Amino acid sequence: MTEAERLAAVRNYIAFEMERPYEKGITDCGGTIDRWVQKMTGVSPVSAFGRRLRDAEDAAEWLVVPQMFAVLVNRAARAGGFKKTANPIPGDVGLIINEKGVMAPAIHAGDCWFSRHETGALAVPIDKFWKAWSV
Repeated sequence: MTEAERLAAVRNYIAFEMERPYEKGITDCGGTIDRWVQKMTGVSPVSAFGRRLRDAEDAAEWLVVPQMFAVLVNRAARAGGFKKTANPIPGDVGLIINEKGVMAPAIHAGDCWFSRHETGALAVPIDKFWKAWSV
């Protein structure tokens, strides 16, 4: 898949996801990113790590100890066989930090990082990522 095709796939996916109502554990940041990765690779990092995202209770388990969130995401990515990258391209995933200092998983959408939030979509500048993985 070319970079242009990846970008088109990302934008189509984002448009589809934004039509769905926000539900914690389903269409939240984690569920949205996990589905994207599974769509592109056939592998769910969450499932590979032995977890599930079905509802708010499942989502809350990732946030019990806030400092552990990044560790859990890293372990899920590793369990899924995904490699870190310092130069993400459209379609790759990463951990972003928004303007309020909140960390969330996101998809590289070309000109920004995209993620879901209970208030709608998050668009974070492309250079504001902490870690990224090739998809």
